[in-house]
Amino acid sequence: MVLFAWHFQIDVSAQKNEQLLLRKKEAVSSVGVSSAVLGEINNARQNPQQFITYLEDYRGRFSGSSVREADGGVMTTNEGVAAVDEAIAFLRNLTSVEPLQMTEGLIKTADSQLSDLSVNPALGHTGADGSSFNERINRFGTTRGRIGENIALRKDSAREIVLLWIIDDGVPSRLHRKNLFNSEYKKAGIAYGKGNDGRGLCVLDLAAEFFEKGKSPALEEF
Repeated sequence: MVLFAWHFQIDVSAQKNEQLLLRKKEAVSSVGVSSAVLGEINNARQNPQQFITYLEDYRGRFSGSSVREADGGVMTTNEGVAAVDEAIAFLRNLTSVEPLQMTEGLIKTADSQLSDLSVNPALGHTGADGSSFNERINRFGTTRGRIGENIALRKDSAREIVLLWIIDDGVPSRLHRKNLFNSEYKKAGIAYGKGNDGRGLCVLDLAAEFFEKGKSPALEEF
């Protein structure tokens, strides 16, 4: 009996180690995707016409209002190729915009909402505690000027996430697209992870200026 218990303890310990390693791998992967999303955004901001090629390829995957996604799935859109064509026309006339810089406080802001969305994606920009993204940003620092937030649901690749925001299907204001290319934004925080359905989730928080909590704007500027 003692020998059996000893083997049982070893098995449980091995399972816990495997679970810990899996969580670490998932965390590293999530950070990698977040960095890749920033790279895609900055590429689009600095070389907007380059993304026309990606949009044209995406347009070719449509059948009616449905589009074949990178993972082989099919997504039904609201506007079909019309939104893609509008995005292409938008990028043709766009000039280069300064790249975004990641900041720790905005990463924490994005990660906070990501945790809530992984449980309930229907929350959108509202936190599980009822908070707005403005309130969440203020938990981790202070801002000057404009702030914004983009969310992407059920997307698993960095480029697909950015294309989703650029096309902005079903959003009449095209606010997500405007956020990506707004030259006022200088700082960003990105968090990527998986929802309960196993599909990707991404939150992007933006600020014209952001100052980490505990540091005064005057000190950071100095």
